[in-house]
Amino acid sequence: MGAGDEEITPIRIETDRLILRDVVAEDVDGFHAYMADPAYVRHLPLEPMDRAEVQALVDRILLRQATPPRDRFFLAVLDRTSGRLIGEAIFKIIDAATAQGEIGWAVAGPHQGRGIATEIGRGLIRFGFADLRLHRLIARCEIGNDASERDMAKLGMTREGALRDHLFARGRWWSSAQWSILTSEFPG
Repeated sequence: MGAGDEEITPIRIETDRLILRDVVAEDVDGFHAYMADPAYVRHLPLEPMDRAEVQALVDRILLRQATPPRDRFFLAVLDRTSGRLIGEAIFKIIDAATAQGEIGWAVAGPHQGRGIATEIGRGLIRFGFADLRLHRLIARCEIGNDASERDMAKLGMTREGALRDHLFARGRWWSSAQWSILTSEFPG
């Protein structure tokens, strides 16, 4: 390697039922299968995506994966048994100097309500604290997304409050609940 070159280490996080791994080009159809569904974006500030938009998203993710430093991770979530893509996991280092990150997730409609989101969150928290040695992680969801708030509570996160009208998308202002967890609060 030349000066300034960094080796990119692929990300793979395993939980009891899931594999969270770097996106590959072949994931386009798996993502499109649920990202085109209006129910997918019900609590997200974006529109359902057609195949070309999902392809463009995957292309951007692949470019980011190959470009150091890796401070943002968009991961495919696969069911360990079937190998089928059933969601996504997002991890962002907000500030390396203060060891803070942000996590997020989405689960395809047919797989919701089975604890998958909580399992994704647990894997992301473990990755942030054990692998990246961060001190504090946050997660946000739309006010009124009670299922997501329950997931954050199950993860041992603390609700810090609301960010009122902080994002304009789909013709309206969005408010979000913000939750956090410190490394000392996560059992591992």
